[in-house]
Amino acid sequence: MKKAHIISVFAVILIAIGVYYFQNLETETPPLWQKSYDFKIYSDPIVVGDKSYFVGGDKGVNKHFIFETDSNGEITAQTPELPATPFQPELIGKHLIVADAGRMTRAFAVPGLSIIWEQASEQFFKIKPVKLDENRVLVTGNQKTLFCINASTGDPEWDCALETPIVSCAADKYIICLHQDPASSEKDSYCATAINPETGAIAWRVTELENTPPLFAENICVLSSKGNHTIILEQRSGNIMFKNPDNRFKPVKILETHLLTLSKDKTNLVISSLESGNSWDINLQTPFKEAIKIKDTIFIADKKTLFASNIDNGHKKWRMKLQDIYTLSHLRGGLFVTYKEYFTSRTTYGKFINPESSEVLWTAFGEQLFMRPSPMKNGDYLASYNGKVRLMPLTGPKTISSFTSDSVTVKDPFEKLDLKQRKNSRSEPLYSSEEDAISNDWK
Repeated sequence: MKKAHIISVFAVILIAIGVYYFQNLETETPPLWQKSYDFKIYSDPIVVGDKSYFVGGDKGVNKHFIFETDSNGEITAQTPELPATPFQPELIGKHLIVADAGRMTRAFAVPGLSIIWEQASEQFFKIKPVKLDENRVLVTGNQKTLFCINASTGDPEWDCALETPIVSCAADKYIICLHQDPASSEKDSYCATAINPETGAIAWRVTELENTPPLFAENICVLSSKGNHTIILEQRSGNIMFKNPDNRFKPVKILETHLLTLSKDKTNLVISSLESGNSWDINLQTPFKEAIKIKDTIFIADKKTLFASNIDNGHKKWRMKLQDIYTLSHLRGGLFVTYKEYFTSRTTYGKFINPESSEVLWTAFGEQLFMRPSPMKNGDYLASYNGKVRLMPLTGPKTISSFTSDSVTVKDPFEKLDLKQRKNSRSEPLYSSEEDAISNDWK
């Protein structure tokens, strides 16, 4: 009797394990088609009409090309061999602008990839080219000089020489270059120089900064001052509109009218409205990876979990545990996330997720990491590092959404902004990534 009972218990345990395994077994969505190339893919594909463009080759023998493929994945054009590793290509107008580690910038026609022009720089690039508008691109002629180049002809329109090497550059209403402060003897003291995008003239300069890339939202620029204080400046004048007395957080991203600041250990993220001044925060169990916004929802990924919350107040909508997250991006109004079940796993998963319900719309398996997918007319173009491309079926949200700060007007000039202010009156975070510490109740 006792032996029979033990066997029965063991059988129940085996059945339970089998049910759990079956319920949690990942199922791959069949692609509409797939291709495997005999080279690796090094850039996110850029889709233009029914054509896609990416960097491919073999870094081991230093051979790189730009490839053009059609809507069925067939290679329809490629550039001559590029002798040095290219940066991520940039589509400007009808030209694909490609800079490489060998001091060359080239423009290729789209479609066809015939070379339009090429320019050599004096020194190796430390930063990749920056798109200024639909006909101009910014490149560093040497480490201290910024050139504005006409994307159609390759002709320089202006240049601006700074006193010290440029470490980062971003463009909006004005071009902001971050470089070592020439007036300071401290190596870790930086300044931001604003450049007029039409003339190349220096408009203003702010000193005593940290090496934090500039962020933009319409009429403002966000930087980090010496001592790690977030500062907000008016783009045209450089006047400081706000300085946060709390130096525990560094600005990392702007999502329309919300500023994201992150603690030094990357586990406490504060989301602040630039219009209302209200803030809330989330404690993460593993370091922050990425955040994107769709409608009124912010999606936050740390290394193990994807969270969906109301961006204005932090109310939780849903969460998804994915173990080892690598990337999070937009795709046709939904989310695309890549992850592994554990660090040493040989399988990488790519999931397209409905942002409203967390429903998985399709899943792709890969042997190596996926690039950012691009929407095409008949499906989603998905490439992976090992040279495999596929077209995933069209399902779920049909319209791609763009969430940038380019067209956002900040109405309130920050009189109300307090990056430490939180809607809850308690001292702990409004929303923690620990399951038993989440609270959605406002006090």
